[in-house]
Amino acid sequence: MFFDGATWYLSAIPVLIAVAISLTGNARLNDTYSRLGGVIRTRSQLVVVRGSINQNKALAFAYLGLWVLFTAALVLAVLSGLTVFKGAVGHFLIFGVATLPFGIWSKKVEDRFRAMKVECTDPSVETTFARWLVEWKQPRLRVSE
Repeated sequence: MFFDGATWYLSAIPVLIAVAISLTGNARLNDTYSRLGGVIRTRSQLVVVRGSINQNKALAFAYLGLWVLFTAALVLAVLSGLTVFKGAVGHFLIFGVATLPFGIWSKKVEDRFRAMKVECTDPSVETTFARWLVEWKQPRLRVSE
């Protein structure tokens, strides 16, 4: 059997957590973008942007942790005889298919956020935002001050 319905929770719980992570991150990025009208005009607005980026980075690490725990749970389920290997593969497929639309949506939200314009007389605001965009892609917990 490719998927064991008796172990539905092995994929359902991680899917729900992954969706919650996605919804939380996207809500914060969309809220910040909307409040600023897609334009950073002041240093105080830049502080709000940094908070959104840092939350997004923290949620990305949470997602990676979820994936590690999900994988470990499936390995333990197979080793303990709770499910067969094909069942674990089925759970991976369910997780991937269920979370794919949220991943695509998150990418679009992030791309729109990254494309925010900077209209400020202080050139350091634009320089800082550009630096944060680079740091956002790096494996670090937070962007610099």
